[in-house]
Amino acid sequence: MISRFRAFFAFLHPFTDEETEAGTPGSRDVIVAERDLRHCIPDLCWATYFGRDYVEQFGIDPFDLAAAAIVDADDAGAYIQITPSWLDVETNFGDFHSLREATKRALGRSHFC
Repeated sequence: MISRFRAFFAFLHPFTDEETEAGTPGSRDVIVAERDLRHCIPDLCWATYFGRDYVEQFGIDPFDLAAAAIVDADDAGAYIQITPSWLDVETNFGDFHSLREATKRALGRSHFC
């Protein structure tokens, strides 16, 4: 469905109290404007989709993302899912956070605000 609508960027993430209290970027603001995405990504969510333009603009190579649980890429863009289940964000935040940070390092920390 994402590629059908030619999405530039999409995400799915359950924001938890632990994450919000820690002040994780994006945990209080879930509105992401395209004009902001031209400069940086607020944070990497549990599931994040980068459209083709975004992949090209930031030079994202999904094959460098061994830390993420699921990586799927095609001509339309790249889908990155940090853990197998969205429940991991709440039930195992420490492991989720570690995997997210490793994936962000693989993507390049400079892409994140």
